[in-house]
Amino acid sequence: MERIPAEIGQRTRRISESKKIKDFLGEAGIEETDHVLDVGSNLGLMAAKIHDKFGCSVTGIEPRLDKVAKTVSNRRGVYRGKDVVFDQASVFELPYEDESYKAVNIRHVIEHFNDEEIVLALSEIKRVLVKGGRVIVTVPKGDDVIANLTAKGHVQKFKGVEELKKLLEKSDFEVVDMARTGYSFVVVGKK
Repeated sequence: MERIPAEIGQRTRRISESKKIKDFLGEAGIEETDHVLDVGSNLGLMAAKIHDKFGCSVTGIEPRLDKVAKTVSNRRGVYRGKDVVFDQASVFELPYEDESYKAVNIRHVIEHFNDEEIVLALSEIKRVLVKGGRVIVTVPKGDDVIANLTAKGHVQKFKGVEELKKLLEKSDFEVVDMARTGYSFVVVGKK
């Protein structure tokens, strides 16, 4: 039996998730004049991909200042000439005006929160979304071997897309689409 190194499996997961997220944003009608918030940007690659695909401005957030600084300094060339910025911020207290984003991408973040924190985060996301705006929530499948081996600080394990759907509905989002990628669940909610 041939073994696949974890980093290859993770790269495959990111590609399929990335495509699905961009498809969902396209269905939401994202245009050059729109603003998209990328929660939990990590190294900011998804933020750059969203900008490249749609030409819109993208704000990425991370809770730790050192991670934001590392993102910008290590990836300067990726963002050169693009309307992509990164802020230190918490999803529980977003420093943005009400209804300032057409879409929010929150990828591999909420599995680190308990149910109460998830509802709080989704409430804050809803506040910054324009009417009719979309939130795209992606979590690793609870039974995914690679995700479980690399999981740090995961509080939740989602066993099905229905669990994620219920959390969005509990936060008064209309669930408009759902998908399963190779290693993840993706749910799209509309404000």
